[in-house]
Amino acid sequence: MNNQNPVKSVSIATFGGQMGYSISMKITKDSLYYDFNIAMDSTKRKHIEKPNIVYKLEDLINPDNIVRFSRVKDGESRQPVDGTDMEITIETDKDKYTVINAWDDEVWQKTNKKMQDIMYKEFVTE
Repeated sequence: MNNQNPVKSVSIATFGGQMGYSISMKITKDSLYYDFNIAMDSTKRKHIEKPNIVYKLEDLINPDNIVRFSRVKDGESRQPVDGTDMEITIETDKDKYTVINAWDDEVWQKTNKKMQDIMYKEFVTE
């Protein structure tokens, strides 16, 4: 799987809440992308791009787990009670898999943790 359909990018996004905010980060082989937006206050918008010289995509999701990730079911939305939803997207040369709120799935959780750690290390300073 990993040689025939390699991972091109891993993305994470959190969105919703009372202020209508969104935070996203995308990691490719060469770059890190970060976006922050609050619908109620456009002056807080941020878009940052950095070269990726540290993170390997296969460390974020093991290529052997892509098939398993592709079968994960979305969880329930948390937005109806002013909550936020979290989405993880794995893009390969051939496919794109997006899963929202799969808090009960081990592969989704591990990828979420790794992405959150990178986001806070690289971008979140406040």
